[in-house]
Amino acid sequence: MTAPLLILYGTDGCHLCDTMEDFLKAHEIAFHYVDIASNDALTEEFGWVIPVLKYGDHCLTAPHNYDTLLDQLNLKG
Repeated sequence: MTAPLLILYGTDGCHLCDTMEDFLKAHEIAFHYVDIASNDALTEEFGWVIPVLKYGDHCLTAPHNYDTLLDQLNLKG
């Protein structure tokens, strides 16, 4: 069984989004980045709570606690 794809919703120029992207890369966590600026519906839904991580049916919105994030995503080994 394949784990659900992790999606990072963010936008250019968002330092919180950059921090989240760096965190995921540092932990070698595969993700797909979606820039919400290119989609009005996503901008309306997530514009005030980016970065947003979507994993399966779960959505984690900012602010993020990086000390517990891996546990929240069930990715800690």
